[in-house]
Amino acid sequence: MAGAEDGIPDVGEGRMAASEGASGGEYVDEGQDRRGGDTELFSKSLKIQSKRFYVDVKQNRRGKFIKIAEVSVNRSGKSKVIFTMGVARDFCTKLTSFANFLAQAPKREEDSEEAGDLMNESIRGPNNRMYYLDLKENNRGKFLKINQTGQYGRGGRTNIAVPAQGIVDIRNALSEVLEQYGSDEEEVASDLPDSREQRVEQKRFYFDVGSNARGVYLRISEVTANYRNSITIPKKGWGSIRDIIDDFVKKMDDDEEEEEEEEERGD
Repeated sequence: MAGAEDGIPDVGEGRMAASEGASGGEYVDEGQDRRGGDTELFSKSLKIQSKRFYVDVKQNRRGKFIKIAEVSVNRSGKSKVIFTMGVARDFCTKLTSFANFLAQAPKREEDSEEAGDLMNESIRGPNNRMYYLDLKENNRGKFLKINQTGQYGRGGRTNIAVPAQGIVDIRNALSEVLEQYGSDEEEVASDLPDSREQRVEQKRFYFDVGSNARGVYLRISEVTANYRNSITIPKKGWGSIRDIIDDFVKKMDDDEEEEEEEEERGD
């Protein structure tokens, strides 16, 4: 399944919560998502202007993740973004920054034609999955547009748009979820090294450190325009693999030095 490496599925996201009561939403019982194979742990609905948002916690074999889905009463279909638990914590912090900015921002004149970006943030998730948060304003008011890319920037983007009045509601719902479903393992993961990227000729290599129930690991991904291959190395093997690469580098450097010395003697 695409997107499964970081626990985030790209398709088969499962059912919406059935409750359509008060704007605060209702909880649903735990159950098995038959379409995506993910267990639904929690769901809450929020009515914000003409839209309804669902904050869902799901779990698959790689861990828990959060989905925020947007459903407009004026359009068919839904839009969604998905976060790991660690990214969701960063997202909550960003939402607080947006809320503070809006609380201090001057009110827009009703007849003003000005529109555009008011504030921008971004979050880098596992496997170089990016989240772009753009606070915008148009003639209908202020809103936060949230764009999610695919792994390593590949694939299409998904996005939702949250009216400014609902930013705090979404933040509070996520805080509730993280307090109830966050884990010690997630806190450990937040202290891991940031992802790194290295370009070599026509290829890009991505180095992502992650953790699961079996411990910390390093995933090295080779990405070109046409394919992607990955290997995963447990932490206890990093030192020995580093030593092997060091030996290769030293051997090649020594050979090059010998060749240069022979060329100099030949001259």
